[in-house]
Amino acid sequence: MAMQNAITEIKDGLDKVTKSVLALRAGFEAKKVRGETTTMTTTPSLSATWSEVELLQATR
Repeated sequence: MAMQNAITEIKDGLDKVTKSVLALRAGFEAKKVRGETTTMTTTPSLSATWSEVELLQATR
C-alpha cells in the first residue's frame, strides 16, 4: 500500500510539472506569434504565464 501511495504521489507531481511546462510553452508560443524578441521577459509577462498554469491545474 505504501508503494502505491508513493507511485500516486510521483504521478501527481509529474502531472503538475507537465502542466507547468505546457503552460510555459504556450506562453512562449504566444510571445513568438506576437513577434516579440526572445530576451528575458518582465514579471507581468510571466504572471500571465502563471495564470495559464493555474487555469490548467484547475481544469484537471
